Amino acid sequence: KYFTGNPLLQPSYNHNFEIGYIWKGKISFTLAYQRMLNSYDQIASFVDNILVSTYKNYFNTDYYGVDVSYSDNLLKWWQTTINLSTSYSKSEVFNTNALGQNGYSLFYSTQNTFNLNNSKTISFILNYWQSIPSKSGNFYNNGQGNLSMGFRLMFMGKNLQVSLTASDILRQQLSSGEAYFSDNTQYFNNYYDFRSVRLSASYKFGNSKVKGNRKNFQFEETNRAN
Repeated sequence: KYFTGNPLLQPSYNHNFEIGYIWKGKISFTLAYQRMLNSYDQIASFVDNILVSTYKNYFNTDYYGVDVSYSDNLLKWWQTTINLSTSYSKSEVFNTNALGQNGYSLFYSTQNTFNLNNSKTISFILNYWQSIPSKSGNFYNNGQGNLSMGFRLMFMGKNLQVSLTASDILRQQLSSGEAYFSDNTQYFNNYYDFRSVRLSASYKFGNSKVKGNRKNFQFEETNRAN
């Protein structure tokens, strides 16, 4: 088995249409359609009894999706954003013996900030996302998830921010599933080790009272630990 590049790889094209509505600045609804043309992905095939893996343009996909998000201060000390997305995809395969797959997908996430003091300078961050098994192209992908948590400290009038975060605590961000072809089914199970502990610091310069035209929800701090 070996991997090789593809100098003949062509660009893919995406056509997107979205219509959305925001209710009272807290709940957003989005309907979406996406047409992906000449899409490419990694694909493996046998050449002289050797498995060769490369990238190739070989499918078109239509996506129909619905997205709902809720963002609010549930309590004085608890800020949360909850997102739920579902879609249906239909794939057409060409230029290979891969078998196109149709199916549904579901993704949800929650991001939470818990303020541990009245001045909101000490916070606990708790985030989680998960995707259920889904089909796309000629792949069946098993579900994934990621639990992250950490602390955020703010100093010097909240201009200096120090964060300590841990990601993929439950080791759920795996890449595994099946790839379907007319003459065989291939199985893959990869883990790229997204687990990490990160210490970061940032300082904000300038006038924090300058107002701008912002569409995102008005939390005191929109940046969250990932």
